This record gives sequence, structure tokens and C-alpha cells, in this order.
Amino acid sequence: MLDLANRFWDWRAVKLEVQRIKNEEKATLVLMRKKYGLYMDKAKRCSDKALYSECPDLTKVFEDCIESGVTESKTDAHWCYAKFGNGWTVKFWIANRMYAYARGAEFINSEGKEVKYGSHSMPQFFMCFVIEDKVEKIPKKS
Repeated sequence: MLDLANRFWDWRAVKLEVQRIKNEEKATLVLMRKKYGLYMDKAKRCSDKALYSECPDLTKVFEDCIESGVTESKTDAHWCYAKFGNGWTVKFWIANRMYAYARGAEFINSEGKEVKYGSHSMPQFFMCFVIEDKVEKIPKKS
């Protein structure tokens, strides 16, 4: 015998969970838009596009570090080295703007643990503009 009532409630539970996840994603996007709308617009207008896969985890790590404050930043022809207020340091690629910017980032936390992202991943495209503006372009310490 078919148990249609249980099937309905199971279907409804799944449907509600999917809706909850969509609502959370919308709320997150609204917050990101408020915080980084200028950079999102800049990324949308840019003629370059990301050459490597965009990694949301890498974006989040950069966001957390930038929010804690950039204490030091040095660049050479291909790399940027930065220290943040939360004790993390990072080394990332800057030579190919913007299509390969910040790829292969290597983070070291305050305890010395390394977190490496592969050379074929980069932060979300809008975050590249945030990094360029808030990390790479800060006044250099002598």
C-alpha cells in the first residue's frame, strides 16, 4: 500500500530545506554586495576574466585576513608578501592582472601552519580587486 502522506511530508521537508539554503545564499549575497559592491561592479566591467578556477574558500581566507587589517605588504615583479592583524602571512602571484591574480596563495597562520592553495586556483574575481586595493597598494614599511 502506498504511504502517500509520508511521501508528501518527506517531499515537503526537502523542499523547505532547499528554500532555506536559497534564502541563506541570497542573504549572503546581499551582505557581500553591501561590503564589496564597488569591486563586484569593477569585476563585471573588466575585460579580463578569471583564467583559473575561482575558489570560495580562498576568497573567504583573504576576506578574513583583510578584515583583520593589513600590517605589512611588500611586492616584487611577480609576488606579493603581506602580513595581517590576525597573525597570518600570505604570498601570492601578482604578475598577470587580473586573469591570474592571487593564484597559488600560500598562507601561514600565527602557529606556523601552512595553508596552500594550488597554482590553478584563485579567489573569486571581485576579490582580486579588493586584494589589489587593500593589500597590495598599502603604504610600504621600510
